[in-house]
Amino acid sequence: MNYFKEIIHGTKTLLTGMNVTGVYFFRNLFTRKDIITQQYPDNIDTLKMFDRFKGEVIMSHNELNQHKCDACTMCEIACPNGSIEIVFDKQPNPHTGKPMKVLTHHIYHLEMCTMCGLCIEACPQDAIEWGQGFHHTTGNRGDLTKALNKSGSELDPSRIKKPKPKPAAKPKTAAPKAEAKKEVLKKEEAPKAEVKADDVEQKTEKTEK
Repeated sequence: MNYFKEIIHGTKTLLTGMNVTGVYFFRNLFTRKDIITQQYPDNIDTLKMFDRFKGEVIMSHNELNQHKCDACTMCEIACPNGSIEIVFDKQPNPHTGKPMKVLTHHIYHLEMCTMCGLCIEACPQDAIEWGQGFHHTTGNRGDLTKALNKSGSELDPSRIKKPKPKPAAKPKTAAPKAEAKKEVLKKEEAPKAEVKADDVEQKTEKTEK
C-alpha cells in the first residue's frame, strides 16, 4: 500500500509543478509579457540589469573627480580572500599638520572576488558600492585587476579630518568638596580647643590652691 501511495503523491507533485510551468508557457506563447530571459549578447547595448544585481565593486567619484576613500584599509581587512589592496602615501593634514594617509591606488582583483559585499559594509566613508557592470569576458586574466580610483582623482576635501574644537575654559571656583572638608575640620577642632581650655583652667586653679 505504501508503494502505491508514494506513486500517487509523486504524480500530484509532478502535476503541480507542470501546472505552474504550463500556465507560464501558454500565457507567454503569444503575449510574451512575462518574459524575463534576455537575448545576451545580442542586446548588449540596451541591456540593463536589476538594481539588486551585484556585478562588481566600484568607487564613486563626483563631477570634480573626487572620491571619498581616506585609505583606512578597512575594506582590505574585511575581504576574506585578498581581493582588495590599498596602496597609500602619507602627506601632512592641511588642518592639523599631522601626517595623514592619502590613497594612491585602490586595487581590485575581480577574478578573486566572491561578491560577498563585506568590503562595502566595512567601509566607514561609503566610498565603494556595487556596480552594474557584467561584461567581463577577456582572454587575459590581468585585465580583471582594476584600479577603482580614477586617474588624477583625489580625496574630497570635506572628508579630511579636522581638529576637534577645544572646550571653553571653565571659571576657577573653589571645589565644593574642599570647602566641605574645611568645615568638617573646623567642627572637629572646635571641641578639642574647648577641652584644652578647660584643662588650662583646672591647672591654674590647682596652682592657686
